Amino acid sequence: TGQSFIPEGRDVVLNLPKGSSVLKASKTAQLIPKYAKGTGGIPADAKIFRDMRAVQQQLVVSAPTADNSINEGTLNHILETLKIISQKETAFYFDGKLIGRAKNKQDAQRLMEEMYTQQIKNQRGGFQ
Repeated sequence: TGQSFIPEGRDVVLNLPKGSSVLKASKTAQLIPKYAKGTGGIPADAKIFRDMRAVQQQLVVSAPTADNSINEGTLNHILETLKIISQKETAFYFDGKLIGRAKNKQDAQRLMEEMYTQQIKNQRGGFQ
């Protein structure tokens, strides 16, 4: 966007758009000789710092509270249903064809590996 700025601190990491230019600190110091040695000596009771403290004191963050106890029973019911479903036999289909059934995690993993292998073979042009 063509905007120039000087970030605070050292070792600053920024996600800049492609084509951005970054000047070394020495070059920046040459371009802005007034601040080449830093800002130095701004008193702690300067107006800008007083204003910043006043704003910080006025900021109050309040988190909304919600009563989740109503949902707890429903969530427990869903969890129990998912447990029951996960213990049942699962049918695996590939390209609309039943390729196997899994009764446990190992069977499911084996069938998924077979599906992946077949997909790779199909992409390479050979159906085996």
